[in-house]
Amino acid sequence: MKRQVLESVIRADEENGRDASEKKLELGFLEDVFESLDDII
Repeated sequence: MKRQVLESVIRADEENGRDASEKKLELGFLEDVFESLDDII
């Protein structure tokens, strides 16, 4: 859920010419966390 929201915000920022790099880092971090959880389960 949070990932979808972040992706939407990143797209909106890019379309409006704003810097979305910080949000992309957060999204990458979330993806790593979820991958780690998948490995554990």
